[in-house]
Amino acid sequence: PLFRSVVNTLLNASWPNFTDAESQMWYYKWAIGTQECGTQVQAYVNVGKETQASSYKSDFVSGLLYYVSVVGRNQAGLLSKICSEGTLYDDSPPVTSLVRDGEGAVDIDYQSFIGSLSANWNAFTDDHSEIKECSVGLGLTNETDDYYAFTLVSSGMTKHQFTSLTLTSGTRYFAIVTCSNGLGLVSKRSSDGIKIDATPPVLGKVTTSEYQSMLDVVEAVWSGFLDVESLIDSYSWSIDRQIPMRQDVQPFTNVRLSEGATSSNLTLRPNTTYYVSVRAFNRAGLHSTKSSDGLITDISPPTAGSVVDGLGEDDVDWLYVDSEIGARWYDFDDPESGIQLYRWSVGTNEEGCQVLLATSVTLSTSAVCSNCSFISGVKYFITVEAMNGAGLKTTAYSDGFTVDLTAPETGAISGLKWIDNSMLQINWTGGTDDESGPPSCSVHVVASGQWEIVKLLESNGEQTNIVSSGEQAVDGSSGEQAIDVSSGEQTIDVNTTGFSYSQVVSVYVNCTNRALVSATSPSISIDGTPPTSGLISLLQQGNNFFSLKWDGFHDTESIVEFLELNIEFNSTSEILLLLPYKGSFYEHRTDTFLPGSSWTVSANAVSSSGLTSSVVTESFDFPPLVDPINSADCCDFTIEYNSTTITVSWDWRNGLTAKSSELGYRYRYSIGSIAGGAQIRNYTDVGIVREAVCRDCLLLTGAVYFVNLHVSSDNFASYTAHQSDDFLIDLTSPLAGEVVDGLNADKEFYKITEMFFATWSGFADPESVIETCSVYVVELPSKNSIWSKEQLVSNGTGTTSGKIDSWTHGNEYVTKVVCESSTGLSTEASSDGFSVDATPPAGGIVVFSIDSLWNGLANVSGSWSSIGDGESGVALYEWAVVKAREEFTNQTVATATKKTSFSASINLTASAEYELVVNASNFAGLYTIYRSKSIVHDVTSPESYHIFDGAGATDIDYQFSTIGISATWGQMTDDETIIIDCVWYVGTEPGSAQLLSPQSVGLQTNASCWHCVLTPGMTYFSSVTCRNAAGLETVVTSDGVLVDPTRPVSGLVYDGRGREDVAYQLVTSFSDCSWNNFTDPESGVVGYRTCLGTSPGLCDTRERADKIVSTEWRFLGLALRHGGVYYCSVMGINAAGLSRVVSSDGITIDVTVPSPGIVIDGVDEDIDCQNAGSSVLASWFDFYDVESGIVAYEWGVGSSKGNDDLQEFTLVNLLLSAGNANVTLESGKMFYVTVRAENAAGGKSSASSDGVLVFEENSPLPLSCVSLRP
Repeated sequence: PLFRSVVNTLLNASWPNFTDAESQMWYYKWAIGTQECGTQVQAYVNVGKETQASSYKSDFVSGLLYYVSVVGRNQAGLLSKICSEGTLYDDSPPVTSLVRDGEGAVDIDYQSFIGSLSANWNAFTDDHSEIKECSVGLGLTNETDDYYAFTLVSSGMTKHQFTSLTLTSGTRYFAIVTCSNGLGLVSKRSSDGIKIDATPPVLGKVTTSEYQSMLDVVEAVWSGFLDVESLIDSYSWSIDRQIPMRQDVQPFTNVRLSEGATSSNLTLRPNTTYYVSVRAFNRAGLHSTKSSDGLITDISPPTAGSVVDGLGEDDVDWLYVDSEIGARWYDFDDPESGIQLYRWSVGTNEEGCQVLLATSVTLSTSAVCSNCSFISGVKYFITVEAMNGAGLKTTAYSDGFTVDLTAPETGAISGLKWIDNSMLQINWTGGTDDESGPPSCSVHVVASGQWEIVKLLESNGEQTNIVSSGEQAVDGSSGEQAIDVSSGEQTIDVNTTGFSYSQVVSVYVNCTNRALVSATSPSISIDGTPPTSGLISLLQQGNNFFSLKWDGFHDTESIVEFLELNIEFNSTSEILLLLPYKGSFYEHRTDTFLPGSSWTVSANAVSSSGLTSSVVTESFDFPPLVDPINSADCCDFTIEYNSTTITVSWDWRNGLTAKSSELGYRYRYSIGSIAGGAQIRNYTDVGIVREAVCRDCLLLTGAVYFVNLHVSSDNFASYTAHQSDDFLIDLTSPLAGEVVDGLNADKEFYKITEMFFATWSGFADPESVIETCSVYVVELPSKNSIWSKEQLVSNGTGTTSGKIDSWTHGNEYVTKVVCESSTGLSTEASSDGFSVDATPPAGGIVVFSIDSLWNGLANVSGSWSSIGDGESGVALYEWAVVKAREEFTNQTVATATKKTSFSASINLTASAEYELVVNASNFAGLYTIYRSKSIVHDVTSPESYHIFDGAGATDIDYQFSTIGISATWGQMTDDETIIIDCVWYVGTEPGSAQLLSPQSVGLQTNASCWHCVLTPGMTYFSSVTCRNAAGLETVVTSDGVLVDPTRPVSGLVYDGRGREDVAYQLVTSFSDCSWNNFTDPESGVVGYRTCLGTSPGLCDTRERADKIVSTEWRFLGLALRHGGVYYCSVMGINAAGLSRVVSSDGITIDVTVPSPGIVIDGVDEDIDCQNAGSSVLASWFDFYDVESGIVAYEWGVGSSKGNDDLQEFTLVNLLLSAGNANVTLESGKMFYVTVRAENAAGGKSSASSDGVLVFEENSPLPLSCVSLRP
């Protein structure tokens, strides 16, 4: 036939050779048309003797038939023509259709199952050249089949299931379908992808209120549920009582993607806990559930408490505040849901908030408003509202407070006046307060800040009289008198008896109202000190007169207004004179004075403030008329001086001083640098006084001076001259020396019973000489002298001693020496001080050890600590090693030291018990003896026990961690002494310490080093060395632990026994598993644990069995799901405890047998009859198994359907036809071919042919076969 094809606008044609027996062929021409034998597309073209040709036409129209015509011409010119049946031009690939993920008509985007995947699509079409074949595959993108290679499917198939997969959670897979048409053009279409999500959503948080008062509604919100693979698809929620997820109040209800819900019309119980459970579903159908912490129903409000105005302990009723108020409250309570919040407000009535709106203070039970605004005289209330966890509220109020912003009126004081130097009289008008009533007032009398007298003044009603009595303290610092004063003007007398006078006395009144606002009146001052008393002396007297002079009366603050003179004669008569204080002289003449009579003068100086001071002179006698005395008896001089003043007095010798006074002798004196000279002071008349003071004399230290005196009985008409002995001026104090506590050396400490000694030296005076030295023992810091002693010295050096009974333990003292020169000047020096110590050293711990034995000598050591002496300190230690309980006496051989430890080698007796004795002495010479615990001189090492690697009670040989190592051991013992310490160390050889240097572990029997870094493959040995009290040691070492940080090497796991892997199985009650090749080069594989699950590594079908050493296992008692894929996971465990899990490739459960197909007798067409001598032939088709597929066919021949009595069932693998020439057929009999199909799970099904009637070759055909003859 003349037919090829048109592809890509190229038409190819070929034809058979034309034959011509006579003249042969000459050439061929061919043409193309759109009608049979037509030339519409291409006219005839000569191609010679070629029998094929091609033509490229760009205007071929897809879908049209094109016809080829060929004309052959022979040598004679005769023509023959043939025409093709036509060929279709098709330049378009098949039309694609929607490819859907999943088995249904609706595309799915997610699935949780990882063992298989399905896809379906609408049939691809091609209107011109029809669909020839289709393939389907899986890809990680929508372009290539890089996950599951394209597999042919019949062109009529529109769905496919990919099985025996191991899909990865979180990965998207695309089903790709390709179809080709009859011309080989291909179209491809992909699904939009399906994402595998084998994990349920991540749990979020479900929140309800902790408490609520409503019993008919529950509200909840939730957040945080997350699914990164397939997203959250929907939520369901339930309400449960007491136990989450019981759904006994509301079953799970779908709320789509809402993250909150409310359920109404419920009947909840009071004081009951309810839970909300939320179930989140992802788009793969998996879900996870989370419950709330619980919601408690509470229908009772809190119990009200008490509210206190102010933050103090007591409630305030009056308050001075214009912007700040505080409050506190207590005893609010709610036993069901607790107090959750307080709010407070301030207003002019209960529940009022005119000043402060209700403000939250959380759970604080006090609050302060710093910017509130108050009006003076208005009463305000504090309101507190308490809310419980269920939102119920209770309110309580304070009893209110009144604001007083104005200070009280203090009243005025005036008219201060002293009466009898002991009573101060004060006028006061009284205090008032319009808002909070009469204030409390007090009058304050303050004297220069040194003392104060306070009188409390209560303005509490009408008062017509003044009560000025009352108790007054007279301790020199403060006093108090009670007095009630009416609101009118009053006079207050304040008794100042017992108080020291002061230069200025100030008086003021302080008043405080009920809001504790105080006001103080202006202060009024008055002179508080009497005038200074002066001196009244007799200036001159005669037979009928005397004259007085006075000096020194003055008043710094006010003035001395006048003097009251009282003159008393012979103790009877008295003259009172009131003299203005303007002069300093008064002369009185009278005829009543008689020679030999006596008189006395007293005076009161009166200041302007009313205070007085008094002075009384000595008695004076009018001298009798006697004869003059011998001037040679004058005079003995007494001279005192300092740098600017010299005082001279003189007396007559031989008892004539009184006589000279009677005779009225007058004197004048001078001071000079020579006898009779007046270089320093000119002669000065001093009257009858035998004393003179030169206040401006300038005297030079080291110079010699004389006092010169003129004595006269006739007003210096004549006089006798006298002079004192020369006197040396010494105005400088002696030079201070050095004072030492003690006799020969300076002492810093004294025992309290010890004799006191002091030594001094170096005191000197260049001008005069040291005459006396006084020694004082002075206590610090009071500087009180507790002991003193004065002694004469010829120079500035001395020693003294004494017994002091009054010094105190622990106190500090200094020795002070005061030395005085012959001129009366003195100097002092003090020692560096000493302390008194009455107690010996205290505290103290003594440690003694016998370390080792060498050549018969024991190495001993000891130390002591915490021995102290707070007063004088420890000065010296003496130690000795003695047998236990032996006394330490003066005969004990001891070693003195200032150190607190020692080591020595001494002879000790084996097994004897010894102690270390230490005698500690302080610097005061007191001592205390300390003893250590007794020690047995032990010469044997401790007895050792086992040591195990690891922290447990049994030894381990391997560990996987490279960080940290542990060991345990038995307690070592010692019969003689005790174990005092053990050290633990670790190394890579027995007894070594390369990894861990020796660490003290005391008496522990285990230890760990969590920072030690171990080397993989290395063996480490733990060693323990224990030392007894004698210093002897024993070492014990473990057998080592090997570090294996690596997991076993993965083996192979098979679904099936005997390491034969199967992909499918029929049974659902058990599953077999076997494995090999698990190895571990470091610690070896010591066992296995295995489980069964629906994903690799998952154990959701059968949990892991206990560790076994066998390499195969059968899981019994199962109920496996048809179509399910199950994986056997095996955990190989090494000796270090590490493991590795390997899973099989999975086994699919197929409990169905293959679908039976059609069996025909013969190869291409079914036959009904055949002769007896021919072969038995059969073919079959349409056997299929969608789960595990057909793996083999068997065929047999029998005299009946299903029977194999003529030929036993014979395996032909996957052949779809078979024949056998050796079957013995019996004429006239029927035979049947039966085919058995087996799937991969071992399930079998069979089908039989409709049978063949056997007849002899040369015999007539049976009537039933006649119609079959050709």
